Amino acid sequence: MVLPIRLGSLEITMSLLVADQLHCDAILVVDALGAFGAVIDVAERTMTLKSTQEVLALGVSVMQETYMTAMAVSIRLPPRGQALVMTNVIGEAADDATVLVEGSLGLPPTLCVARTLCTVQKCQVIVEVCNASTDEYWIKKGTLVASTEVMQGASLGSSTVGCF
Repeated sequence: MVLPIRLGSLEITMSLLVADQLHCDAILVVDALGAFGAVIDVAERTMTLKSTQEVLALGVSVMQETYMTAMAVSIRLPPRGQALVMTNVIGEAADDATVLVEGSLGLPPTLCVARTLCTVQKCQVIVEVCNASTDEYWIKKGTLVASTEVMQGASLGSSTVGCF
């Protein structure tokens, strides 16, 4: 199959093989960058097309907003129990921001946090905690239980407020 492929302002046609199923373990590589005459500068994070001298930026700088959350109150989880708990966001989080909630690395192996999406309200998020053990478990106020990552572009509001 011959397909046109564009990189920057340069377009070339390349012959490609499209296989429905391969019955062997193989790594198939097409040197498309070589066909464009591309030179990559790792230190500068750029790629130059030799024929047009066009310089393309490589990679994307991503700044993720992440915040830890701490228990707002102490709770007792019965054996094999679970609860929705209010946690305080530590740091400056935008009110109404949508965040991905995940368990903190410092939790005991039998204490689990459900991975969920939640909205920050008054510097707090709701977290679902589960006790996987056969013993009751106390989680004290101030214990770091989850980390949150702001989902860019999913925020419903824009006012930033200082949190604990």
